[in-house]
Amino acid sequence: MKPDPERPRDGKWSLVGYEDFDDDVDFVGLHGAGTDNGLNFYDYKIKYAGLNQRCNGDLNGDQAKTLEKLLQGKENECDRDILEMMKVRGYLRNDGKNYLPTFPIFKNGYSAIEQSCTKETYNKKLLPLINQLEKLFGELYIVVADYVSADIPPRFADCPQVACNTFSMRGHMVKMGLESGIITMPEDIMHTTIAMACGIN
Repeated sequence: MKPDPERPRDGKWSLVGYEDFDDDVDFVGLHGAGTDNGLNFYDYKIKYAGLNQRCNGDLNGDQAKTLEKLLQGKENECDRDILEMMKVRGYLRNDGKNYLPTFPIFKNGYSAIEQSCTKETYNKKLLPLINQLEKLFGELYIVVADYVSADIPPRFADCPQVACNTFSMRGHMVKMGLESGIITMPEDIMHTTIAMACGIN
């Protein structure tokens, strides 16, 4: 990246202009946490209709540790008050005997698709399609990066972060899914774990 232009009084700075842009889904961020024992949380923050504040915001430290213990099968070591609060917030439900998560749990290293069908079906029918999609996404990224680079100040043209930040494919996928009816909004946004999952060994 080229250095900023020299300015009076030993200054070095430039000006950058921004356009106002209001999209229905303007941000989808991936957050998560992992531990050495192989348990990892994945949480997509969807900035649309309040979904990024679902379950009344993020977990605090005690709640996260309690949830981790529960998923490791150590419910007897968990604080009951915290478990009940997690139930009220929507992270857990109770079947009358035990507290259970309201989000999917996957084996680490395997996608949800892999775990929903036989290995033979996955390898023969799904994997070729996944590989094709990955190839198309790679080609699309190059097209978008070239398009963006041609329309920004030259000093940003070789900066990969610029293309990455404008490549909002997650948000567009959510928007298209909602418009097509493939996905629908939850009835109770503040008590849903939509887009949250856990991987465990």
